[in-house]
Amino acid sequence: MRSRNDNDREVAALATRQYGLVTRDQILALGMTPAAIGRRLDRGRLIAVHPAVYAVGHAALPPRGVWLAAVLACGPQAALSHGSAAALWEISRGLPRLIHVTVPGTGGRDAPRGVRLHRYRSLDPAADVTVHEGIPVTTVERTLLDLATYRPMRVVRRAFAQADVLQILDFAQVDRLVAAHPRRRGTRAYAGVAAEHRPGGGLSRSDFEDLLVELCERHGLPSPAVNADLAGLEVDVSWPEAGVVAEADGYAFHRTRAAFERDRERDAILTAAGYVVHRFTERQIKDAPRTVIAALRRSLSDRTRIASSI
Repeated sequence: MRSRNDNDREVAALATRQYGLVTRDQILALGMTPAAIGRRLDRGRLIAVHPAVYAVGHAALPPRGVWLAAVLACGPQAALSHGSAAALWEISRGLPRLIHVTVPGTGGRDAPRGVRLHRYRSLDPAADVTVHEGIPVTTVERTLLDLATYRPMRVVRRAFAQADVLQILDFAQVDRLVAAHPRRRGTRAYAGVAAEHRPGGGLSRSDFEDLLVELCERHGLPSPAVNADLAGLEVDVSWPEAGVVAEADGYAFHRTRAAFERDRERDAILTAAGYVVHRFTERQIKDAPRTVIAALRRSLSDRTRIASSI
């Protein structure tokens, strides 16, 4: 016969794997009775976060625990989605006011408190949903398509740019979604932005490049190359003949430690190959354009003068 302590240890072990959370169905499957669940709720050993979703011991959930609780409350096929999924994938700024969750079909449970519930017949749990950091979530490609249905295109472009930086885009899945949702709002824009990032496309990968090229044109600097291959790397904006490179910097583009370290390695490779590397944020280009132009003009002038003296 199983003891009460055995049940509690198994519940605690499960909660440890789920950001401190368990569901009523999971506890029942471990052999605990409804009456035992009720007693633990009365004593505060289980704390209801949503209907049939409990925190074990305390309700001080980390952000990912709050997201997982919302998903668990919406049913076994639910997935974090839209802006909330973009935050989990680390491809967008900020957090939506409500947690976005998507379920397949048109019926099912009501949305729990604090959750924006989306219902789509077209959601394919096998192809459109995965698990990331222990949370069921729409894939990167599906998340970007969902963003394109309701967010401004500048937000979608930035999310695509960050997904590109993190190297987590699967263009076969992008093509599948475009073919599967030809009439859905946002699909055409989604396909257009994806084309800018497709390998070999030769187009700008983000608003950063467009803004910097336009700024250089306005101030009479030589026209730069966009996404050129230098020293074995694809760089954002460059003047290859002068040996000058300008790369995107800032939180929106490189908000993870891995991306930060990758940028430092890129800078070292380019510097060793003889290039002068500048890093600018989008805010610098918009709010301090004279500083950006002055730095580029000085480098272009110095490198041109050095080249002409050789």
